[in-house]
Amino acid sequence: MPTPAFSLAIVEVVFFSLMVPPVLYVAWVHRRPQTLGWIFIFLFLVLQITGSAITLHAGTTGPLPITGAIITGVGLSPQLLGVLGVLHESAHLSGFLKYKNATKHLKIALTIYHIGVVTAVPIYAVGQSGMSQSPPKENSASLSKAGICLLLLLWLLLAVATVWHYSWALKSNASNGTNKLHTLLYTILGSTALIGVRVIYQTVATLSDTSSSIRGNAAYIGGLQFLPSALMVLVLTVGGVWSRPVHHNERVGSAIPITTC
Repeated sequence: MPTPAFSLAIVEVVFFSLMVPPVLYVAWVHRRPQTLGWIFIFLFLVLQITGSAITLHAGTTGPLPITGAIITGVGLSPQLLGVLGVLHESAHLSGFLKYKNATKHLKIALTIYHIGVVTAVPIYAVGQSGMSQSPPKENSASLSKAGICLLLLLWLLLAVATVWHYSWALKSNASNGTNKLHTLLYTILGSTALIGVRVIYQTVATLSDTSSSIRGNAAYIGGLQFLPSALMVLVLTVGGVWSRPVHHNERVGSAIPITTC
């Protein structure tokens, strides 16, 4: 009899594999300099498929492999960077970068954010790997908690930036009524909220004294990790298709004479 974790892994492999072509299509139609966010979403799909495939390889009755769980867990990084990339795209489209020094400041902020994500993920992964050993490695729990807390902080920063830019775009009337910007803004808001569900779940699972039972429960994984991530990919993909350039030579934000990042 297959375990719930094995059944969930089948669903994850099928769903995320089916989402690869539309995500690549969105990345292609948006083109540079707006492609990076969509590429990170593609990398997220690859990580989820890989982690679930490792679980399937373990067999129908085996325990959840820690390697697959770690790979799936670090999928938060491309999620955060992917939505951040789409937020950057909306900044191009809204005309925010036409203001003095906006491009320079945004480059600095993006660089710091990327460094934060690149720092948090290895810390979290090393901690999770150490905790899976018997006996657990010294300081592995502290590393895991530090990594997930940093990821939680990074998500909060993304949420603040998303809400701020949404408010700014509406108040400044920078969109001039364009549906593309509105679609991207709603897409980013929804995606950020869905990522928050997963971040909070993984934070509770890591910090809680009953973390092993929470993290290993297929119901929790399905409802608080897979489902929010799946909906996030769907929301981003639909928003990306809806906001794609209409003409072959059109680029998102090309109607606004601003300097690109």
